[in-house]
Amino acid sequence: MTFLELCQRVRLEAGLSGDGPSAIAGQTGINARLITWVRQAYQDIINRREWDFLWHSLAITVSAGRGELDLAGFYGLTDVGRIIADSVTADGKPVAWQPDYRAVIRRQQGEPAGVTTQWSRLPNGLLVIAPLPAAAMGVAAEYYRSTHALLNDASQPLLPVEYRMAIVWRAVMHYAAHDEAPALWQNANQQFSDIIMQLERTQREQLTRAQTPLDGIPQGADWQYHSLI
Repeated sequence: MTFLELCQRVRLEAGLSGDGPSAIAGQTGINARLITWVRQAYQDIINRREWDFLWHSLAITVSAGRGELDLAGFYGLTDVGRIIADSVTADGKPVAWQPDYRAVIRRQQGEPAGVTTQWSRLPNGLLVIAPLPAAAMGVAAEYYRSTHALLNDASQPLLPVEYRMAIVWRAVMHYAAHDEAPALWQNANQQFSDIIMQLERTQREQLTRAQTPLDGIPQGADWQYHSLI
């Protein structure tokens, strides 16, 4: 289902009379609310977990001497959530994660420019690297998206097709709360929960590297999925 089709399906499942919306742009009244609820429902699902379908990668060029990387403001990467710690490379060579960003800043200040070997993240979300690069370099990393915009009629959620009714039912829950319809809310919540359970089984920590999930949580013999919840 596209963004527009999701909105139309919410109207159907909510038991609202009439048709529409016929388009995403230019809507008012209940159609505008349906669009808002679908967007919110999609973000609600994104916010629940670092789902496998949210995995993405980036590749940027960092100029010589640059020690702070503003992925959103400078590079336009506004969807970057958690960066996978061991995935960062500079010109193809691994760059180690340093949890203490102050240690990276001290290296920036105390060492000459050279080959970048360490990175961290400031509390405000900016990345810091050390030593400062002596020349322009290509930086690559893997990360989980923190958001994904539904913009127009044909926009497609990242959520796999077979699970997109979760967006519908979550949006119906928003409508039912607004309309004070507890029976509708309860039914929608049950439908939503059933799909989320399926999603948890198939879109949570399925991507692995050398038998280790991409977020670094090991899967030993006694590992159990529910320990992640």
